[in-house]
Amino acid sequence: MKKENKAFKITEIANGLKKNHSTIRKYLDILIDLELIKIEKKKNRIVFTLDLERYSKAKNSIKGV
Repeated sequence: MKKENKAFKITEIANGLKKNHSTIRKYLDILIDLELIKIEKKKNRIVFTLDLERYSKAKNSIKGV
């Protein structure tokens, strides 16, 4: 999903990962708190996108540990 670089609804993420909607919501909340996910409203729906810049910084800082 990261490779697609587009906005996804929770249902699309849950179906793609074959996980429960509430499980995805829980982890999205964590990623939102870490500011790794951006939230947008499109046509009265909430969609989520990965902040690639912040993701790369976080990934690189973890490798450096």
